[in-house]
Order: sequence, then C-alpha cells, then structure tokens
Amino acid sequence: MKHFDYYDPANRADWLEKREQHRMRGVGGSEIASVANIPGAFGSAYSEWASRKGLIPPREESAYMADGRDIEAIVQKRFEATSGLSIRHRYAIITNDAYPHLFANVDGFVDNEDMGWECKTYDVRSSKFDDGVPPGYVAQVTVYMAVTERKRWVLSAWAFGHGTRHFFFTRDESDPKPEWAEEKIVVTENELKSAESVASDFMRLVEDDTPPELDGSEATEEAVRAI
Repeated sequence: MKHFDYYDPANRADWLEKREQHRMRGVGGSEIASVANIPGAFGSAYSEWASRKGLIPPREESAYMADGRDIEAIVQKRFEATSGLSIRHRYAIITNDAYPHLFANVDGFVDNEDMGWECKTYDVRSSKFDDGVPPGYVAQVTVYMAVTERKRWVLSAWAFGHGTRHFFFTRDESDPKPEWAEEKIVVTENELKSAESVASDFMRLVEDDTPPELDGSEATEEAVRAI
C-alpha cells in the first residue's frame, strides 16, 4: 500500500521538515546513488550516514540546485510540446509498504498514463549524458518506479543551448521506444528489489551506529574533515 505525506509547495521549510523525518526511516530516490557509492553521486554512504547521525549538517541547497528547480517549468513545457502529454504535480513524499526503506518525492506524473516524470538540468560543458543516462539517475528513477508502482517513467535532461533530451524507462521490455525518446531503458524486478536491499542495509548501519566503510570519495573525505 502507498502512503502520501502531503506538503505545501510554497513552504520550503515544511517540505524540509517532512523530508528529514523520512530520511530518519529510509532513503530517498535522490540519495540512493550516494548510499550505493555509485560514481558521480553527490554524496557517499558515509556522508549520508554521518548526516543522519547528526555528525554533519544536511547538505544545503546550492545555486545550481536552485536554478534547476526554477528551470523545471521550462523543461516540463518542452516535454509536453514534444510528446503531446501533460504533467501534473502531486506535492507529497510517497512511501510504500512493499519497500519500507525507500521514499520518493517525484517531479511529476504524466496525465492518463501509468508514467512518472523526472527533470534534470546539467552544465552544457559536462559530458554527463554523452553515454546515455548516468547510473546514479537510473538508480533514482528505479526507486521512484518501485515506490509509486508506475510501469513507466520519463527523464528529461536540459542543458542551456543544447535543448532537451528525453529518456524512456519501462518495466516491460516489449514496450516500443516512443518517437520523442532518445533511448529506452528497461528496469527489471530484480533492480527494484535491489534498491530496497541497498536502502535496508544502509539503514541498519544507521540504527546500529555502525559507520559504512570509508570509500575514499571526495564526499566521504569532506564528511570526515567536518567531523
């Protein structure tokens, strides 16, 4: 069964408070790459553990993240114009009894479709999407598909001056790639279960006061220095 913890989108403090409550019980889609120590993630298992234990403050929103949030409306219009589909928003942190250590705060859902939508912005000088969707973002979408039980998802990636690229995720290998999509990515049931397993193992470390192994990443080194 799914549960929706609604918040006021105009009240960022309300969202931050609710998100912190859920972080004490599980791992969000935007954190799964860090917890799994996937290269290119913003954090690491150690930095996420230290944050939950109160040893370091939660990561503050950067100017890059704030810009991305504001640009989301533009990217949404681009996707809707290209695909002919419409996005609706549900301002809630979503949990699911089948995946008790995961939670999702998604960018949107596609109207009249069993499909969710995720927006990403990136630096035009970056090679982030040169080889398709980065593994960390694939993991994030996998969490969202697990928690929301949606069969399909879209990730729209925007870089200034380079337009918008759309990637189609599906649980059904027989689904055709939409014309507007650059790539089709199949998400398996094993990958959905793996996301829960990674989150469960991590939260056990939090509950047991056992730090994850130091992985040598920049995020871990910064956390150790801060402590």
